[in-house]
Amino acid sequence: MPKRRLLFSLRRFRFMLKPVRALTRLSQQAATGDLTVAIPVRRQDEVGQLAGHFNTMIANIRDLIRQTRELSVQVGQSSETLRSSAEQTANAAE
Repeated sequence: MPKRRLLFSLRRFRFMLKPVRALTRLSQQAATGDLTVAIPVRRQDEVGQLAGHFNTMIANIRDLIRQTRELSVQVGQSSETLRSSAEQTANAAE
């Protein structure tokens, strides 16, 4: 009987450990800047919730980067408009 329990415990431990290892590997990839990572959510337990939250976090980071790029372009365009306007004002004052 104890042998069966041990085998059952080992199988359960592996069942829990596999997605945690995958999440660890993908979080390491994300930490190096690879924000294309996503982990499949196949479970409804805490590990599945953690995987879902990880995917949401990565998606939110990608969205923040996209928004930052868009704002950067807008700031550049506004800066160019202001420079042009200042140049025209300076030319008109001469």
